[in-house]
Amino acid sequence: MKNLQPSTCEKIIRHYIPGELIPSNWKCFSWNLEENIKNLLPKIQGSLKVYDSAESLFNDLLKFIQYPGCFKVIGVDMDDRFKNGITIYKSPKGKEYIYKIDLYTVIYRVLHESMGKIKCKLVNESIIYHLKNLESLVTNHSEMIKYPREKLEDMKETISKLFNALRLDDLNEKAELIKDSEDVIQKWKTVLNKCGTLESEKELLVVLNKSFDHCPVRGNEKKYTKFFELLKIIISQISIIEAEYSLQNNTNRTPIVRLFCQIENDGVMVHELLKIMREEEINVLAFEKSINRRNQLEFLMSDYLAFFVRKEDFKQLEFVRIPIQNSKLASSPIPLENGEYCISSNAAIRHLELDMTHHKNVFQMATPEELPLIRDIFKSINGGADSCYFVNLEQVNKVRQSWNSLFESHFKNKSIEFQPKKIRKVNERRRITVEDLKNELDYLNLARVFPKIKERAEEVYSSLKETGMTGTILMRELIHECQIESFRARFMENSLSDVHSEPTESISESSSEPSSKPSEDSPTSSNLQLKKTTEEKERLEKKLQEKEVIIDVLKAQNEMYEMKNEELKKEIRKNSSMSLKPSNSVSSDESKDALFNLLTIRNTINTENPLKKAEEITRSLLKTSNDESVKMMSIGENVLFEKFGRIYIKSVNRHIEKLRIQPEIPSNWVPNLPDFPQFSQQFLDQYKKTMKSEAPRICENLIKSQELEDKECLICMEDVDSNENTVKCENCKRRYHNTCISDWLKKRQCAPRVVD
Repeated sequence: MKNLQPSTCEKIIRHYIPGELIPSNWKCFSWNLEENIKNLLPKIQGSLKVYDSAESLFNDLLKFIQYPGCFKVIGVDMDDRFKNGITIYKSPKGKEYIYKIDLYTVIYRVLHESMGKIKCKLVNESIIYHLKNLESLVTNHSEMIKYPREKLEDMKETISKLFNALRLDDLNEKAELIKDSEDVIQKWKTVLNKCGTLESEKELLVVLNKSFDHCPVRGNEKKYTKFFELLKIIISQISIIEAEYSLQNNTNRTPIVRLFCQIENDGVMVHELLKIMREEEINVLAFEKSINRRNQLEFLMSDYLAFFVRKEDFKQLEFVRIPIQNSKLASSPIPLENGEYCISSNAAIRHLELDMTHHKNVFQMATPEELPLIRDIFKSINGGADSCYFVNLEQVNKVRQSWNSLFESHFKNKSIEFQPKKIRKVNERRRITVEDLKNELDYLNLARVFPKIKERAEEVYSSLKETGMTGTILMRELIHECQIESFRARFMENSLSDVHSEPTESISESSSEPSSKPSEDSPTSSNLQLKKTTEEKERLEKKLQEKEVIIDVLKAQNEMYEMKNEELKKEIRKNSSMSLKPSNSVSSDESKDALFNLLTIRNTINTENPLKKAEEITRSLLKTSNDESVKMMSIGENVLFEKFGRIYIKSVNRHIEKLRIQPEIPSNWVPNLPDFPQFSQQFLDQYKKTMKSEAPRICENLIKSQELEDKECLICMEDVDSNENTVKCENCKRRYHNTCISDWLKKRQCAPRVVD
């Protein structure tokens, strides 16, 4: 990046840094990209607070522009057209791959190393023109090919030998001497037409006429003849490499599936996988129907690929690891088949949040009444985060434009009272404390929009204090996280309703138990939802444990989940303002008791997060065991647990809503909830055998409230402490020890019952 035109450097910088942060009169003057960064940063440090050094900004910028087709996207001029960096990716087998659209950059780099030894601007520009036309023929931007390392070495050697011959004036005697400029034009057109890349004759004439002005043909016929011979050899070498990959679609090559890698999980785009499997005539009936109804950018974690792809079919596919590159201001776009790009939805949300807190300080200007306007900006991306890991870049840009318009119209010109303050510098030698953070929150007046923001300081401080950041940088991150966590908690109620409103198998109010047989579509639906372990979902689930969230959900003035005794419940009954019903009627004591019990159940679900725990338990066995049958069982157990868990949660929510609007219920009314899901005994036994420990208990109090009200096994009269090594009778709804009931049924035809 030290020999780029200033115009190219400026396009790169403006492509990464938001335009509103760069002074309108700023220009690049250096041919060195890093020098231009050093010149710009002091001018924008007041608004670009996420970087404290030009070096860190430059390194992030280099990571960002590694994406395939970058220089084509930003419209780099011809001289620098193929000087961008490229990334070589590897498969688990160690084979090297690149995006095909990057092939032409790789070829140019090899040629440029040799062509730099002689001054040959006409040949250089002719090659760029040729490579640009070849690149334009690539319609599938996500296509990957093997990295042609050996062929590139052969090309380099061939061109080097040719240059040596030219330097020694060892020209082929049979070569026909160039006559005039018309002859040059005709010969150039002939060789390029032969390769099928003469897309724009006008552009070619610009290249040639520029050469004629600088070096007329008359008197330089021998030089132009050498150029033409050199051009023919180079283009023939390019054709050798290009032809191999142009024919790949018609050969029995190994199909390539992109495996996107990040810290938390790896996975594939399900539609991309489905398309490739169809092309290879691999059986896709297991999930094709469900996939077709979903977003084109759906994400499926690699742990669950075995559920859809048979072991023998894996051998037909080559998975290539694609690390997801996230920089502070932008995420490197990922190419799609149709020529468009996408990024992860989490990255899109994170960059929008950074712009709001670091660059525009919007929460220092906003009032609580204006927060819904800001939340609306996130809606289209947030929807994608729950149903699709990736978001089309065009959609992200539209969201960004909407946010900038909102800022201009509502916040930018606020009165002096609402003007933001800068975070004060911190002595680098002094360790930041929680009190320092709270004092800075007071100084920035953030409690005006988030009254409980200081209550979050301790948790945020604990999560970031060991990250290695210090001083002002750490304080900025702490302030940012406090604002974002407060903003999310403010709208948690709506987020919760979105989570629980996902389509699941319907269940009637009168149904006491879910069907034990999963629907045909449920495995795919459930497993695709497992992608919610992304950063945004993790944060959402974490906030379900917050006391404030429980208060918001219940719309109560006191913390109801702490009310453990009858005295506090009576206090609720006396205070009509605590009523959760939209009607003016007064609930009966029975209704309030029942509502309290159901809210306690929902509180348990929100704080213990059983679906996430079940996923973690099954995944740990899935990763540890080498037995394919155990892996399949682990996946199946998680699918069923999630399915019936969502049914249970939906039923609890329905009963709560029913009690909110129903003031009177019978004194003996009991909510007709389905059984809370549990792992099968077979899974528990296999977990203990493989992991050398018992499987962790999940919401044990919910199981006891349903099945263990009488804690005695009626056969041996000893306590039944858990579901482990027990069996439930479907008639009397009691649990018995496995050994007890086995001996009992050898002599009798039915289980013992409680005598009325």
